[in-house]
Amino acid sequence: MTERLFYTNPKIYEWETEITDVFQYNDFYYVTLKETAFYPGGGGQPADLGWIDSYKVVDCIKRDNEV
Repeated sequence: MTERLFYTNPKIYEWETEITDVFQYNDFYYVTLKETAFYPGGGGQPADLGWIDSYKVVDCIKRDNEV
């Protein structure tokens, strides 16, 4: 399960982590991180966006207790 840094440290914007999974869906690549500060969208709340190294994050979702 992804550790959700946005609950314990809501102002964090840089961290080191590991990629635990990568999958492709509808021409996009999704990565699952061991820890994340990216908040997934839902219930009217837009998803956090940003960068992972030089890759732009264009969406953030929750799937099976992973972010």
